[in-house]
Amino acid sequence: MTHPGMCCRPRSSSIASAAVPLALDGRIDAETCSKHRDHSRVRRFCDDGEQRLGRVARKPGGQWFFDYESGNDADDEAGFRFGEELFVPGEYVSVRNAEDEVHVYRMVTVEPL
Repeated sequence: MTHPGMCCRPRSSSIASAAVPLALDGRIDAETCSKHRDHSRVRRFCDDGEQRLGRVARKPGGQWFFDYESGNDADDEAGFRFGEELFVPGEYVSVRNAEDEVHVYRMVTVEPL
């Protein structure tokens, strides 16, 4: 059983929010996500005040990533072990940006949409 409308709001020095389907255990529901690709979204607030909008997607082989510009892999941000991560308040996730820097985000809220 899944909750196909959960929202995760990780926080670090920059702030991001993502709308992805989560299973009851807090992990990404890959099946629901693949069925509703256009609804799995990410919004990142950059340090300079700019906002980046994109989608949460999965590469062949299973790696999750944030795709900000479709067809342009250069701006993708890769989630570290997102398939195993628990998206629950207090947990941390790591994201590698296009400049190969790793940013750690702490989940502050997870809400039904």
